[in-house]
Amino acid sequence: MRLPDYSQRVATCLRGRRRSHLVRSLAGGLHWLKAATSGSVTNDNLGKDVVYSIAGGKHELWIGRQQGGLTHLYGSGLTNSKTYTEADGLAQNAVYAVQQSRDGSVWAGTLSEGVSVYRNGRFTTFTSANGLASNTVVSIAETPDGTMWFATPRGVSALSQGRWRTFAARDGLPSENVNCLKPDASGALVGLEPHRAWPS
Repeated sequence: MRLPDYSQRVATCLRGRRRSHLVRSLAGGLHWLKAATSGSVTNDNLGKDVVYSIAGGKHELWIGRQQGGLTHLYGSGLTNSKTYTEADGLAQNAVYAVQQSRDGSVWAGTLSEGVSVYRNGRFTTFTSANGLASNTVVSIAETPDGTMWFATPRGVSALSQGRWRTFAARDGLPSENVNCLKPDASGALVGLEPHRAWPS
């Protein structure tokens, strides 16, 4: 069965949201809005799950799900899909944060089992035993030097050239409960927690 062509409805929102937008509903599913029309993306039972996070670009999307793992939408019109779960090596089926790095690797931060990276057809998982501040990963970002950053309730962890480092209150964080990461225009990392930004 051929699925509807979502390429113009879904992918354009990742090119500046000029023509359409993706909407994730707390009630579940992944939906699109374009002018006065709307619709739903139903691949791999997405309509029956809560979408936690979205990453990707024009030709592919990666969807982090509350219960269903990590779904990849790809191909012409983003009509093809494949979902990865614990059975495929993903650390946990509750994927809270997704980030696709510049080398094409896909990072999936889970609710309580660390972060898995999908590279060359297989998953590798990192946890607090490897140097991650917490096994709950709520946001992921990449800075221009290739460092991967992970926001957790116990600080911010960085992975660079195979080495881990964690930044916590002792390093100047106003709070270790960091819930968002975003590189700014200069390439520096900005971490956010309720009512504050770091570095300030």
